[in-house]
Amino acid sequence: MRSSMQRYLVLFFTLTICASMTQGAVLLDTGFEGSTNLPSGWTQSQISGSATWKIQTGAGGGNPSSAHGGVNNATLYTTSDSTNRLISPVFWTAAYANMSLTFWHAQALWDTDQDTLKVFYSTNGGTNWSELAYYTTSVAAWTLRTITLPANSASSRIAFEGYATYGYGVCLDDIQVTGVATVALPQVSVSVTDGSSSEAGTDVGKWTITRTGNTNGAVTLNFNLSGTAVATNDYTLSHAGSVTFAAGVTSVVVTLTPVNDTVYDELSEIAVLTLASGAGYEIGTAAGTITIADNDVSDLQVLIIGSTHDTSEQLGGNSKPFSPAAIGTQLKSILSGCGLGNVNVAVVDRYATASTVMGTTTYAYNLASWFHWPFPKGAESNRWANLRGEAGIAWDYVILIPDPYTVEYTPGLFALGAAKIAEEVVKGTAETVLLMPWPASGSSRNIAHYKDVVYRAGRSGGIKVAPGGLAWQ
Repeated sequence: MRSSMQRYLVLFFTLTICASMTQGAVLLDTGFEGSTNLPSGWTQSQISGSATWKIQTGAGGGNPSSAHGGVNNATLYTTSDSTNRLISPVFWTAAYANMSLTFWHAQALWDTDQDTLKVFYSTNGGTNWSELAYYTTSVAAWTLRTITLPANSASSRIAFEGYATYGYGVCLDDIQVTGVATVALPQVSVSVTDGSSSEAGTDVGKWTITRTGNTNGAVTLNFNLSGTAVATNDYTLSHAGSVTFAAGVTSVVVTLTPVNDTVYDELSEIAVLTLASGAGYEIGTAAGTITIADNDVSDLQVLIIGSTHDTSEQLGGNSKPFSPAAIGTQLKSILSGCGLGNVNVAVVDRYATASTVMGTTTYAYNLASWFHWPFPKGAESNRWANLRGEAGIAWDYVILIPDPYTVEYTPGLFALGAAKIAEEVVKGTAETVLLMPWPASGSSRNIAHYKDVVYRAGRSGGIKVAPGGLAWQ
């Protein structure tokens, strides 16, 4: 029994090790999609003539008429003789065996003109090249090519040398190099070692990218950036899109330095670093986020125009106005928690704009009468200057609280007053907001009437409307 169990365990571990040794990995993968430019890292070298490889759909003469996969492929086409070498980026094959290059190929004959293709391989980054294959005959339809790569290295490259001589063109698509890992690959992960940064001073953020396992060789690791913060505009990095681990190195720090812009009242922004897949490593924790706090916070200046009285009180009515002071207190409480700096609220009680004329005290019962109120002499000019932000405070918002009685019984007068005030406000830096009242209990009008009148006044005067509600009383 024990002997059988031992044989079982030996067989189990043997199969497990063999499975891990034969697991394939993609070392290079290019499909020429997403742009009419060469993919990142790909270059070309002119050998003769002037024709270059183009990223397009199908061949120059339409044979083939489409890419093998997706929309685009690479094509070398000309009506005269040209030779150009399309060269891949460096890829890492040092820890792999059984490496194979596959690609799809077409080069259709046109009359007697035949284009050709040579395939080269380099193990030293492109300094020296070895020819792997030479295709000299017509290939009218997309054909899969498979070539075994002869050796591995830390600086492998593939080159496709096309010779175009008025054929349909040399076409390539879906190029891939695969291999089987011969040693355990190191694992790379990113962690946030300082996740908070600020535009104020030199408060930077930091990601640490670590490598564990086999660290004997050098590895270059690419990463992508996303989030609401934009590179260059909002921050700079100590590494531009990639980090390189020298042999034996286990960690690299990427530092984010915020740009101290002059954009006021930005919300906090985030930058997300995400590790990109590649040859020579496996990915553990793939992403980390840093928050950038804004230091340009301006104070908020709000002017509220309303009254604690309304016309109906003089007429025995039962509609009640909103208290501008109460609204100001609640508004300041709400906005103070939004990171907007100091919130300053000033209140104008239009009912308090009273004058005694010929022994009779009269009041500004509505917005229109308050706007045009001429007492004391010249007061309306000072009132208008204040609306424009020219009396010492540049307002951000001017909030108008209408008289419910005027809204209910003289809507035209109400709309006129709101529009005249908004005309002056827009000459400054502020925005006018019209607070929509609710009808009081027992009113002869329902909420639909109030809504219709206030929104019509807002549209005609170019004023934003904010529902008020009984909660403001």
